[in-house]
Amino acid sequence: MDEVVVVGYGTRKRSHNTGAISKLAGKDVAGIQAPRVDDALAGKLSGVLIQNQSGEPGADPKIQIRAASSVTGDSGPLIVVDGYPISGNLATVNPNDIQSLEVLKDAASAAIYGSRGANGVILITTKKGVPGKPSFSYNAYASTSNKYRSNILPTGAEWANTVDENINNGTFDVSEVDAGLLDLRMDFFRNSPTQSVEDWLFQTGSAMSHDFSASGGSDNARYFASVGYQNTEGVVRTQNFERINARLNVDADLNERFKTGLSFNGFISDRAQLAHGINARTSKEFICAYWSRWN
Repeated sequence: MDEVVVVGYGTRKRSHNTGAISKLAGKDVAGIQAPRVDDALAGKLSGVLIQNQSGEPGADPKIQIRAASSVTGDSGPLIVVDGYPISGNLATVNPNDIQSLEVLKDAASAAIYGSRGANGVILITTKKGVPGKPSFSYNAYASTSNKYRSNILPTGAEWANTVDENINNGTFDVSEVDAGLLDLRMDFFRNSPTQSVEDWLFQTGSAMSHDFSASGGSDNARYFASVGYQNTEGVVRTQNFERINARLNVDADLNERFKTGLSFNGFISDRAQLAHGINARTSKEFICAYWSRWN
C-alpha cells in the first residue's frame, strides 16, 4: 500500500488512490449478459450512479460519477477507448470485447483530460491478440421478458357485466339516465373486442445476442477480430433495438524500438420506439394497425 502510483500529472501512494480509481475486469462485464456496457456496470462500481430513465430497448441510461456537476448541463463522463476519447456512448462498445474497464473519479486522476474529464472518465481497454495458434470464441444468449403485472383494465364485456351487476343491486342509480342512451352505451361495451386493451399494447419481449471473435499471431504481429449481433424486442409493441458491432485490433513490432498498431471499431444500430405524440407517424401507424382489428 506504500507503492507510488503515477496519477495524472503527479504521484501518490497506492493507499491514497483506492477511492479515486475503480477497476473492473472484462470477464465481469461480459458475465452479466447485459445488452449494453453501462447496464452491466450498475451496482458494480462505488461512486458510480447508473440510472435507467426509460424501459425502452436501447435507451441510454444516465451515468453520474460521484455526483452531478451541473443542474441543467451534461453530467456524463468522458469515455476513452484504447486511449482515444469517443464522441458516442457506451452502446458503441461490445461488452465481450472489453479487457478491462477503469473509472477515474477525482480531479488528479483525470487531470490529463482537462475540462472534458470534469465529470469523471471511463477508460476502456479492449482485447488484443496473443501470440500463438489462432483461437476462436463464440458466445450467445437468449432471454424473454414480460410486463410486471397482469391486466388491470377490464374488457368492454367485463365492464358491461360489472355495470349490470351494480345496477341490479342498487349501487348504480340510473333512474335519471335516458333508457335509450343507457342501452346504446351498454351495447357498445358488450360488442367491443373481447381482447384486453393491454394485450394489444404489450407482448412477450425477447432478446438474443451472438458474438464471435478470433485472435492469434506471432511474437512480432498479433491480431484480435470480433463481430457481434444483438436484437431486442420490447415488452411494448413496436419497440425494438438491433445492433451490429465489429472490431479489429492489430499490433506489430517493427523492431526493438518501434511498434505500430491498428484499431477499427464499426457500429450500426436501429432503434424503433412508440412515439409519445398522437400526431407522430409511428403512433398513427400503431393506432391504425390495431384499429383495423376492431372492425
